Amino acid sequence: MNKLIVDKELLIENFIGQVTYNNKESILNIKGHCILCDYNSASDLVINLEANSSLNYYRLRNNPLNTKTIINHNKNSQCIFKEAILNKDNNFNYNINVNMDADNSSNNVYLRVVNEFGYLHIIANGNVSKDTKNNILLEDLRGLNFNDNKLIIEPNMQILSNSVEANHNVTISNVNKDDLFYLNSKGISDLEAIKLLKNGFILGIFPLEIKEEIKKIIE
Repeated sequence: MNKLIVDKELLIENFIGQVTYNNKESILNIKGHCILCDYNSASDLVINLEANSSLNYYRLRNNPLNTKTIINHNKNSQCIFKEAILNKDNNFNYNINVNMDADNSSNNVYLRVVNEFGYLHIIANGNVSKDTKNNILLEDLRGLNFNDNKLIIEPNMQILSNSVEANHNVTISNVNKDDLFYLNSKGISDLEAIKLLKNGFILGIFPLEIKEEIKKIIE
């Protein structure tokens, strides 16, 4: 897979591959069509989509630190942002902000959080500016919480335009006992069953071509 290393700020044009970061704060300027994979970065991230550009961003993080992600849209831009967070023992806050200040843009955020130990507070902000037209904003935010830890996922949408399709979905749950019972009935131990359910929860949002790479990291 092609790889890019970002020091501080980088223009990325028509690139498909993996991206890594050398600094705490990084800026990506996206032009054309890009597909980026990000494994275990700890960078604050600003993504600026130029007009008529598109981005598929796939991100996995193990034991993340306090960070934020900002996605800024220009006209006729599209972004699919899929992120999985596996927290084993950290306490952290994460903010993801989507700003739609132009027409004919779409942004889909898919977030999957597995909280094994620790405290997590996640805020997803979606902002659609006044007088913009034909924008689509979707937030699909789901958490799987273990051991009675504290997991907060907070969706916020500030929609100042009437010409927009905006939806958010948030769910936080523990391991489904019926699923666990079914796997036990097939001879699978609790430990292995929970591992299967956790992996399925995380892997479900990612495309087939990177699932094996992600599986290696989370196992």
